[in-house]
Amino acid sequence: MNIPFSEQDWRATPPSVQNYIRCVFQEDQKNKNFKRNLIQNLKKRYWPDSNFVGPFEKAGHVICVCEDQWLWEHRNFIRGVVLDMSTPKYWHSYVYDLPNVSQVLISDLDSDTVEKSGIASKVDVVGDFCATPPPMPYESVDTVLCISILEHCEDPVAMIRNLANILRADGYLLCACPFAYIDGHMYPDYWRFCRDGYVFMAQKAGLEVVDTGQFVELGKYAAFEFGEDYSANSWHRGIPSGNWMIARKATTRASF
Repeated sequence: MNIPFSEQDWRATPPSVQNYIRCVFQEDQKNKNFKRNLIQNLKKRYWPDSNFVGPFEKAGHVICVCEDQWLWEHRNFIRGVVLDMSTPKYWHSYVYDLPNVSQVLISDLDSDTVEKSGIASKVDVVGDFCATPPPMPYESVDTVLCISILEHCEDPVAMIRNLANILRADGYLLCACPFAYIDGHMYPDYWRFCRDGYVFMAQKAGLEVVDTGQFVELGKYAAFEFGEDYSANSWHRGIPSGNWMIARKATTRASF
């Protein structure tokens, strides 16, 4: 066991305290091993060909591994000036190193720093993207990463419209939000979006939908509560832990 103090100090520690420390250490290791196995099983099932190991995986944040893998899988859509909404640099550090990315700007609603899981970054753009006009000039960015943001905003349709307006022609909007997830995981927590909802908002904003999809299929677990398997089948899409959309701004489009 690797202990965070000297062997001499360890020998001087009362046996009862030693046993307590051993139990805590072993439980911690057991939990880390459990999470590591969960992550490997997730990747094997949903991203079997991926060798990418992102910051969330390194930190053992199981649920966020989906975000890592999804962004990496669709990294070819990320280019030019990127607006990364309310995400500290560390958690999307690989985005900054992509060859087609020239600049990454971080935004937040009302703070000049943004923090997630104990890591913070300075914010470049402070303001409400539901407001009109938005806090950035029209046609000023090439990519928007709007991840776990829409569920917290008061008017998601207005936000998508504003994000479409700040995109340059041929720019991309990548959205993802939780679906089957904790209610009130961050205050305020207003919305959950079906994929059809994403398509509706994109069309209202004059965007072309490139693709939609889901993170992880949770439908089979409903059997524990309801006695029914609600996995995706021929008549519905199952119960995802999250849904996502990639949309594109056409080369010719009037601002909304």
